[in-house]
Amino acid sequence: YRGGLNPAGLAALLIGVAPSLPGFLAAVAPAMAPAIPAPLTALYPYAWFVGFAVSGTVYALLSTRALPAQQPELCSR
Repeated sequence: YRGGLNPAGLAALLIGVAPSLPGFLAAVAPAMAPAIPAPLTALYPYAWFVGFAVSGTVYALLSTRALPAQQPELCSR
């Protein structure tokens, strides 16, 4: 954590939302729909599943790289 935030979690959230954003924009502003590629709009109905999979994968990868250098002792002997 840095300043009360988990950078890996924040990055996973932003990257997980990104694939569903074009479909959301097409649903909110139908005039923009023709400009958005069909495969990107097809992901929007599955946004929860796509976001979960992408965010989970990104978080797992980032959290394994950001291991703390030294973990505190849980109990002293």
